[in-house]
Amino acid sequence: MHRPELGTLDGIYITCPMHCAQFDVTTGEALSGPVPPAPGHEALPPLLGAYMQNIGMLMSHVRTESMLAYRTRLEAGWVEVAP
Repeated sequence: MHRPELGTLDGIYITCPMHCAQFDVTTGEALSGPVPPAPGHEALPPLLGAYMQNIGMLMSHVRTESMLAYRTRLEAGWVEVAP
């Protein structure tokens, strides 16, 4: 079952549902920092536009760093994580 509130996985790239940062799941490398949700090409209502501007300002201070990645394998229905 696909649960976008837990993030999205596209090949080896995962996108964080909280701040839209992207990571390479094979290396843990941060590929992009936090970004506000894209409003699309339509003009936004004034209050929503102001909200999106504030979200962008708040997210500009969020740091995105690479994470540790571990080798894994599936063995008899269990996920083994290498030390």
